[in-house]
Formats: sequence, C-alpha cells, structure tokens
Amino acid sequence: MRSSRFTTTIALATTLGLAASGVASASPHPRPEAVRAVDLSTDNQTNPIGIDSQAPLLAWKLDAPQDGRTSGQRAYEIRAAHTVAQLRRGIADVWKSGKVDSSATNNIAFAGDALRSRESVAWQVRVWDADGHASGWSSPATWEMGLLNNSDWSARWIENASYDYTRPDGSETPLPVFGKSFTVHGRVAKARLYMQCRVVKKPRVAST
Repeated sequence: MRSSRFTTTIALATTLGLAASGVASASPHPRPEAVRAVDLSTDNQTNPIGIDSQAPLLAWKLDAPQDGRTSGQRAYEIRAAHTVAQLRRGIADVWKSGKVDSSATNNIAFAGDALRSRESVAWQVRVWDADGHASGWSSPATWEMGLLNNSDWSARWIENASYDYTRPDGSETPLPVFGKSFTVHGRVAKARLYMQCRVVKKPRVAST
C-alpha cells in the first residue's frame, strides 16, 4: 500500500514538472507589429461616388509602431471586389494586384478589369515593412462609378427656351432656378442624382 502511494506521488510530481516546463517554453518574445495601412482614399476622396475615370488613383497612409522599431513600407498588395462582404470572405473578383515591391503609398492606378457606369468597388490593402513583416488587411474602402458614356444619359435637358440670358445693356442675367418635387412610395434603399450643367449663350448682335 505504501509503495502504491509513493508511485502515485512521483507520477504526479513528474506531471506537474512537465506542465511548468511547458509554460516557460511558451513565452517567446512577441513578433513585432508590422506597419499598417490606414486612411484609404480614391482620387483623393474618402469613399467617393461619381468617379469618372477608368483608372482611379488609390492611396493610403502608414501607421507605424512608435517604439523605435524599423518601419516604412517595402511592398504592398491591393485586392478589390464588388462588395465589402466579399472582401471579408477573401473574394477579390474585381482586381488582385499581387505583391508589388514598392514604397509608393499614393497615385496607385487601378489596373483591374474595365469599370462600368454605376459600378461599386470595395478595396483594401496590406503592406510589408522594411523588415519583411506583413500587416493584416486594412479596413475596406469603397468608391462608386458615375456615368461614363453619353449613352448612359437618358434624361432631357431642363431649360427655358424663352429665357433671355442677357440684359439690354449686354450684361448677363442670373441663371434661372428649376425645381421639382415628387413623392417616393416605399422604402428607399439607394438613390443617386447624376447632373450635367450646360450654359447656352445667345449670340450677341453687334450694333452698327
């Protein structure tokens, strides 16, 4: 009976010793946090709508550690999808830049498939610092395309054909103001107003 109790005590002590040893070995120095991409912008705007360029310029800022470790950007990777939800699932069906060895953080031209009028794009970026440590993906940013082709415009010009844009003395009169009210039936999920402005001046008749 004494021998059995002694054996159990030895086994328990051995088990505790291994557990303590495991705790000690599981505390290495933490990996340095890499520089991060923040404040994403498209054509110098935050989440813009009405973009009319097929190659909008993307940019971001760097949020580097403040403890004196090496920072800076050595490479970046951009991915883009039609929705933020797709990005969060790792889907990039609009563009994948792949890893690009560059320190550039602005004027990065979109180089994915041709963009369409009214198309929505969500994008994000990750960067590698000077030591080769990769950051996580940034928070997503978005942009929305405007109307790119003349055929996209289906409305008629709003005008008053009888309006006289000049006073008798030849100076210009203030532009007229047009307005219209309407009622929306049902819940509005999304609304966009696309506008073009055109000023037509009547030719002046020279006096003789």
